[in-house]
Amino acid sequence: MKIEFDQDKDTKNIAKHGVSLALAESLEWDLLLATEDTREDYGETRLVGFAPIGRMVYCIVCTENDACTESSACARHCRER
Repeated sequence: MKIEFDQDKDTKNIAKHGVSLALAESLEWDLLLATEDTREDYGETRLVGFAPIGRMVYCIVCTENDACTESSACARHCRER
């Protein structure tokens, strides 16, 4: 999957969440659980979901098109029970 994002947005995401949007290229996209974000009219289809990289799960928000235009990403660690 092609990942595109704004460098300024990446810098802000790193400051806020400690995660670079470039990490999205390593997500296990075939395991993505996502739903359309309909809270507002964004002028395009916007998805919010979760996908892992190994044992770490990331919350992502992106637009739906040929490339995932990463809007936000933050990490949540999966804990074994």
